[in-house]
Amino acid sequence: MVIADTPSQVSATLARTAALAIALTPAAGWSLTAEEVWSKFQETVAETGQTLSAASETPGPGSLTLDGLTLSGSVDGVGSNTMLIEVMTLTEQADGSVRIDLPDSILVEFQDQASFGVERLVFDVFSTDLDMVATESGSEFSLRYTATSGGLRILEPTDVPEIPEIEVLAKGLAFRTTLGDSRTDSTGTADSFAVSMNATDADTGQELEVVYEISDIVTASSGPLTHIAQAIEGLPDFDLAIDYGAFSLGVASSATVSTGTLALTGGVGSGRMSANDGLARFASATSDIGFDMRGEGLPGPINWAAENLSLDATLPANQPSGEYPFALDLDLQNFTLGEATWGLFDPNGVLPRDPARLAVDLDGTAELREQILPGGQQSFQAMEPRSMTINQFVLDFAGAQLDATGALEFLGMQPQFGGMPALPNLIGEVSITLAGMDGLLQGLADIGLFDNQALIGARMMLGVVARPGAEPDTLESELEFTADGGVIANGMRLR
Repeated sequence: MVIADTPSQVSATLARTAALAIALTPAAGWSLTAEEVWSKFQETVAETGQTLSAASETPGPGSLTLDGLTLSGSVDGVGSNTMLIEVMTLTEQADGSVRIDLPDSILVEFQDQASFGVERLVFDVFSTDLDMVATESGSEFSLRYTATSGGLRILEPTDVPEIPEIEVLAKGLAFRTTLGDSRTDSTGTADSFAVSMNATDADTGQELEVVYEISDIVTASSGPLTHIAQAIEGLPDFDLAIDYGAFSLGVASSATVSTGTLALTGGVGSGRMSANDGLARFASATSDIGFDMRGEGLPGPINWAAENLSLDATLPANQPSGEYPFALDLDLQNFTLGEATWGLFDPNGVLPRDPARLAVDLDGTAELREQILPGGQQSFQAMEPRSMTINQFVLDFAGAQLDATGALEFLGMQPQFGGMPALPNLIGEVSITLAGMDGLLQGLADIGLFDNQALIGARMMLGVVARPGAEPDTLESELEFTADGGVIANGMRLR
C-alpha cells in the first residue's frame, strides 16, 4: 500500500477519488427524463408492429402523467388486440432513473376471435406491489420490475361455454429487461407460477378442471425486437432458458356418466429453446416424475414413476426447401410401473419388476418440402428423413434388453402391394443385440398375452433373423438393407 505523505500526493489521491465517485454516479448526461422513457416505449412498441398512444400528456416538475393509454395492433388471420391503461406516471429519480407507476389492474381486449366462437375476449392483467424502474447506460435501455404477485384472468365473456374460466397467478416476481440496438435480453425469477382452468361442455355437461403449478423459477431469454406478423410467419433467432424446483399438473373430469382424475408431478428440472442459424433446438430434463390416472372407464389405476426424463432435439426451421441436419437424444431412466398397474395384466408377478430404461440417440439429415394445405391459401414445411445414424438405441424392460446401432439412408417409399402399408426404401446396416428375449416371451405367454402357438412362431422368427450370442439367452443380428429393396440378416437374404 502507498501512503500519501506530501500535499501534492494528497491532492492527487483526492482528485482520483473524486473522479471515481463521479464515474460511478449517474451524471446529468446519463440521466433519463420522463419524456425520453415515454418516447422509448412508443418506439419499442412500433418496432413490434403496434401503436402506443395516450389521450392526454401532463408534464410536471420531473414527471409526466399519461392518461388513457392505448396499446393496439392487429395481424391478418389472427385478430386484433388492445391494452387499456387508465393512467401511467413517469417520475425522474435522483440517481438518473425513472420510476414508472401503473394501476393494479390493466384491461387487455382481443377482437375477432372466431376460433373461440366470439368476437371479443377481455382479460384483466393485475399485480400487487408492482415496482418498475427504467434506466439507461449507453445504448442500452433497461426495465427492472418486481411484484409481490401478478397474473391475469378472463373477464368477458362469462356466458359462453366454449370459453373456460382461466386464471394465471405468479408470486415473488423479479425481472429485468434490457433493450439494445437490435435485441432484447431478459432475466427473471419467480417463487411460483400457477394456471387454473375450469370448462364445461355445453352438449354433454362434462366439467373439466385443470391446475398447473411450478415453483422456484429462474428464466433468461434473448431475441430480436420483431414485428408480430413477421414472428408468426417465420421463427426469429432467439434463446430461452428456464430452471425450476418442482411442478405438478392435476386434471379432474366429472360428468353424469363418468368421472376421472389425472396427476403428473416432477422435481427439479430445466428447459431450453432456441432458434439460431436456421436450426430450432428444444431440450428439457425433469427428475422424480410421477403419473397417476384413475377413472370409472378404466379397469384400474394407471400409475408409473421415473427417476429422470431428458429430451434434446434439433430440427431445421425457416429454411428454403433442401436437406438439413437433425438430431434427437432421449433418455428415460428407472421407469417403474405401479403394482396396481402391473396387476392389470400380471397379477401373479410372473414378469420381472426391474426398472426400465429407454435411451435413443439419433442424428442425420432431413429434407424440407413446402406442402400446400387444401385451398392453396397456406403452406407448411414437411420434414422427410434422408439419412440417419443410430448412435444408441437401448430398451430395457421386464428382464429383456434390446441394443441397436447402425446407419441408414432413406430413398423414398417402396410401392404398396397387397393392401400392405408402404415401407421406406432403406440402404444401410443395423446391428442388434437381444438379451433375455426368450424369458420375456415365455413370461408373456404365461400371463396369457398370447398362446403357445404364437410363442413358437415368435421363437422361430427370432431364429431366422438372429443367431445365438456368447451369453445364455442372448441373440445377435446384423441386418443389411440393399438398394434393390432386399433385407439380409447375418448373411442370409430374407427379401
